[in-house]
Amino acid sequence: MKFLFIVQGEGRGHLTQAITLENILLRNGHEVVEILVGKSESRRLPGFFTRSIHAPVKQFLSPNFLPTPVNKRVSLPRSIAYNILKLPEYGESIRYIRSRIQESGADIVINFYELLTGLTYFLFRPRVPQVCIGHQYLFLHKDFHLPEVDRWSMSLLNLFTRLTSLGATKRRVMIDLAEHADDGYIPMKEVAQRQGISLKYLERIMPALSKNNLVEGVHGKGGGYRLSRKPEDYTAGEILRLVEGSLAPVACLECGAEPCSRQDTCKTIAMWKKFYDLVNGYFDHITVADLVYGNLNTEDFQF
Repeated sequence: MKFLFIVQGEGRGHLTQAITLENILLRNGHEVVEILVGKSESRRLPGFFTRSIHAPVKQFLSPNFLPTPVNKRVSLPRSIAYNILKLPEYGESIRYIRSRIQESGADIVINFYELLTGLTYFLFRPRVPQVCIGHQYLFLHKDFHLPEVDRWSMSLLNLFTRLTSLGATKRRVMIDLAEHADDGYIPMKEVAQRQGISLKYLERIMPALSKNNLVEGVHGKGGGYRLSRKPEDYTAGEILRLVEGSLAPVACLECGAEPCSRQDTCKTIAMWKKFYDLVNGYFDHITVADLVYGNLNTEDFQF
């Protein structure tokens, strides 16, 4: 099989994981056709990576974290402000990632925690399956609890992790059903074949979509699932909130959250509320019909 790696260039751990996985795949007769690595003005690709990797390496501009002025710790407010200004350029990177997925001939994309890969899959739905690798995905396990210390930073990290994996199965199922909305009830076997998804996995997740009135199903011969509404009546935000939970960047903005003891004196809550409104407004502006018919372009990244 042919693999395309897309690696977040911020952390050396992701680069090391890419080196290790490439060696495993090569030993087992597979091919890594290309490696795309995120870059920024503040970081360079380490020499140990270029010396150890075998596949051609290409780079694209991607989001990165900025340090505080007084030390090397990540400054989330500075990072968010910086990356929002870069959104038009990131739109071009998403188009580039999409073109490499289409032109590389890869059978599988391996995403090493790169945010723009998740956005590429969400916006353009490449047919090549995506697998996400990174220790941060442990955050998304239902039994994992983030530390209570610095809760707003932990919540933002959790949100970032969810966004990197936006090509996940439930969203692909919704789009597949929308593409075949005129075919009546669609057997899950057909969806599994088209999307390269395990049929057993689909059989586990569809009841949850049905319970939340996103789809309706019929059992038995000639049965299957179909959308319960027209594609233009679903928003991306609605699906994301069901699949991923809250999109709130900090815990105190989550629905049903206990009142924060610092809410009257917090100097950053207005910034987080604005950012939360931007995230929700953007995804609530996109419908499933937009995704199906390709009514999106990089200009949509300019808020």
